[in-house]
Amino acid sequence: MFNDQGLGVAVLIGKRDEIQQLASANNVSLEKVAIVDPETSSEMLRFLKIAAVLERYKGMPKGDLRNLLITPNYFACMMLQYGLVDGLVGGVGSHALPPPVAAYQAPALRTGCFQRDDYGNSEARVR
Repeated sequence: MFNDQGLGVAVLIGKRDEIQQLASANNVSLEKVAIVDPETSSEMLRFLKIAAVLERYKGMPKGDLRNLLITPNYFACMMLQYGLVDGLVGGVGSHALPPPVAAYQAPALRTGCFQRDDYGNSEARVR
């Protein structure tokens, strides 16, 4: 539906097998949907190098930094920050930090990004 309306390609972030099982159990088609698993993504090495030089992550052991970045909300924020996706919707059913917290702790959002709160209000986040 998202793709059919010309809005782009939906990207689901998480473990591929878990996403496929959940979709199958709920009769949801994953046709025209990209699935990115942070643990196996080709972008992980790039994101690790970027995060390792940021002040807030300097001195953090590489294993801890990797564990942080494989969290879907953190990985999604990195994808947004570096132009791999154009928007982010998340937090539903997530036991990790919600996207606004992850976005605050990840590198600064790109100019013109929007954040929507739990009540459907949009707020421009320009830095």
